[in-house]
Amino acid sequence: MTTPEPPPGGDVARPRGTHRAEQQSRSLLLPLLAVLAVLAALGLAGYMLLTNTGSDEVADPGATNTAIVPTESESPTTSPTESPSDKPSKKPKKKPTKEPTKEPTKEPSAEPVPQTPVYVFNQTGITGLAAQVSSEFDSAGWNVVGVDNWIGSVPEDTVYFYPGHKADAQRLSKDFPDIARVWPASSPMPGNGITVILATTDRK
Repeated sequence: MTTPEPPPGGDVARPRGTHRAEQQSRSLLLPLLAVLAVLAALGLAGYMLLTNTGSDEVADPGATNTAIVPTESESPTTSPTESPSDKPSKKPKKKPTKEPTKEPTKEPSAEPVPQTPVYVFNQTGITGLAAQVSSEFDSAGWNVVGVDNWIGSVPEDTVYFYPGHKADAQRLSKDFPDIARVWPASSPMPGNGITVILATTDRK
């Protein structure tokens, strides 16, 4: 009787008890792997949560910077308003003090009009010319004491003076430039003042 050859694996058939032990170990390993996978997923989710909150904290400083910018822009607006307010307040105080001091000094310097008696005669044919000119002398402060007509050959409007009244005659000619001729007086002109003879017919 021949003995059967062993199977190709070199081992004799295994006992039935060892096969069952291997099945039990495999059934225990599968739940353990599932638990480990769940724990790994939870750890990954927690890591991603931490990274998201970190990105939010970085964005906050940028927001605070934007809030600070308007407060810095307001600071230059206050400084220009203070500097111009001081300058105009000082200038007007000096101007009024200087102007009144100059004006009164000029008026008293003008020489008063001489009160020498003035006689006005009309040599022209213009009626009322002597009265018209004498009123102008009165308005200027001259002391007109007589008005009449004159018959003669005086070439132009002239102021005649006797000795001692030349300055008065020159002053009257200066006040009324149309009477530019100043000449020494002679008889029958009044001797107690200056005499004005109007001889120019072509008057302005």
